[in-house]
Amino acid sequence: MPKLDALCGALLAVMACKNDHPGPVQTREDSDLLEAQAAASAAVSEAAQALAAASAPRRRTANDERIEIGAMPENYLKTSNVKSDDKGGPHHSLQLVSLTVSNTSHFPVGNLRGEITWTDVRGASLGTATFLLKGSLPAGETRTFSTADGSLASPSVVEGVAAQSTVSFTRVSLLN
Repeated sequence: MPKLDALCGALLAVMACKNDHPGPVQTREDSDLLEAQAAASAAVSEAAQALAAASAPRRRTANDERIEIGAMPENYLKTSNVKSDDKGGPHHSLQLVSLTVSNTSHFPVGNLRGEITWTDVRGASLGTATFLLKGSLPAGETRTFSTADGSLASPSVVEGVAAQSTVSFTRVSLLN
């Protein structure tokens, strides 16, 4: 029996050595496998490049900005110097009398409509009033609109003592 075990062990060792030195059939299989791996690697590389290109930020066009001005005018119209007429007395009343608007877009705008919301010192809303800005605002320019010169109309009055105000635009027309 020990001789049979030794002979089987030797036969297994020879077979293992034979597999370490591939013959022509195994070389073809290895070649096919290497080609398949190379093709898969190329496909993965192409997919990664396509994904990177699709993920890259898209160049914004003038049409993108044109659409955004109508949808989110606050991204292009910045307000400052908001002034209200506080009539004092037993019931404080607030009315918008002037504000400055900067047009950071590449397009002239007009027919600006919006809302102003006043809040008290605790941040609670006192109320909202609508307004209309008359005239146009060229691209890249800043203009002050006021009731005194007729370029601002804000008929709504809100009761209370305001600590802060927030302006938002609800309608903007692009001019050409």
